[in-house]
Amino acid sequence: MGNLSSYVYQHTNGIFYFRRAIPSSIRQKHNTRPDIRVSLRTRDPKTALALARRYAVQCDELFSNDEHMDLFKKRSVKDLVGKLDFVVTTADGHKVELNNIKAGEEETAKQLLQQSLDMLEKRSDKPAKKQEQKHVVTIHDAIHEFLFKSIDSTKWSDNNRYYYTRRLAAWNCIIGKHTIADFSEEMYVKALKELALLPAHQNRKEYKALTPDKMIQEVRRIMSEGGEVETLTDETFNKYITCLNTFFSWANSKGYCNCSFIEKGRRKLTESSRDKRDAFTSEQIRTIINLLNINRDRFRREWHYFIPMIAIYSGARQAEIAQLDVADIKQENGIWGFEICETEGSDKSVKNRSSNRFVPFHSELIKCGILEYHAERLKGGFEKLFFDERTDYGDSVNKWFNRTFMEKLDFQNRSKLAFHSFRHSAITEMMNAQSSDDRTMIIVQHIVGHAPENTTANTYLKHITADNKLRVLELLRY
Repeated sequence: MGNLSSYVYQHTNGIFYFRRAIPSSIRQKHNTRPDIRVSLRTRDPKTALALARRYAVQCDELFSNDEHMDLFKKRSVKDLVGKLDFVVTTADGHKVELNNIKAGEEETAKQLLQQSLDMLEKRSDKPAKKQEQKHVVTIHDAIHEFLFKSIDSTKWSDNNRYYYTRRLAAWNCIIGKHTIADFSEEMYVKALKELALLPAHQNRKEYKALTPDKMIQEVRRIMSEGGEVETLTDETFNKYITCLNTFFSWANSKGYCNCSFIEKGRRKLTESSRDKRDAFTSEQIRTIINLLNINRDRFRREWHYFIPMIAIYSGARQAEIAQLDVADIKQENGIWGFEICETEGSDKSVKNRSSNRFVPFHSELIKCGILEYHAERLKGGFEKLFFDERTDYGDSVNKWFNRTFMEKLDFQNRSKLAFHSFRHSAITEMMNAQSSDDRTMIIVQHIVGHAPENTTANTYLKHITADNKLRVLELLRY
């Protein structure tokens, strides 16, 4: 599944549409139209993206189902996606759920249902002996229910929803045909071997149009011919298992199965994530600040300047900074700063309980004009501090910084540097700026949103004043 935003476009009338290219192998085999286009019937970007997720998964399932490829011979391929589910109450008070009903055909479906019920009532008076059959649930059906009925009621971030949808779509291609109640450890071990063949870079042109099972086939072909393919890293492989484990925990709670072996199969990480990423050196930070200042008036977006600067002088995560509302810029005891928190009705999220915090503005940020910029956004009536519409803020920042801005810099350890390296740099600099003691460590942890390991500080320390935080922050002098 590719980038969802690339599947959505907005017509001149403001309505969003879903567009998904049909893989060339299917187009050539069945002589179909080049793509699937469905009106999302909304002008709201967030709603459009939510619908696009559903349609994208439907397309993935459709493209991977060889048994129903003859469906592509239909004149209108778009009839295959964009279907609805709804509940009909019959005359006798029973509720019947109808699935995959195309928008606009609800009344026709109800009439057909009623006709079917009438026909059953007119059958022979002799009641037929019905053998009670146990409802069979496939993993495919359960994944569909989990993605489109269960997690919709949760407070997952858009980023979490995207990755769960993407990774469970891969699992669906591998194990979806199995009955969930009969899924065994032996089947799971076999599935792990299939998962291990997924390529690491699935958005490359040679894989982008392929479904996960087709990717695995292609990797297996390349390897059989003596070629080499970079497959999933140990860390990403384990993330796929985490998604599957969450799904099966939900399935266990629904009574669909009783699987307790999904946690198995994780790879032992030989190198932790923090060891893979370097901190920026003070010299590299100075180079970045100079480049930001030189290009400040040339940046297309104000956040291209302010978000990296805030990260440099606070150590906050990119998503925490990018999702800030205008209302999150405030004073505490006369000290200006920003509050990282979840707000009811907002799209903001925090990593954990310790991430909720107030972070004062470093004096360098005040000099850069962050308060003047905030005043302009406040006067303009904007909700977000840096973005004019809701998006996956952290991902937008990460892609721009790592793929565009950093390409201008010729650092020797470039492959081990990313936006998150600012966080490593800020923490390292604050701890090295003076003799490291427990008090300084605890304040640094409160600044960057880490839970103190010290029992007294973690359990009983409820608040560190803004002036104490600012005093430690001002140790950042690159």
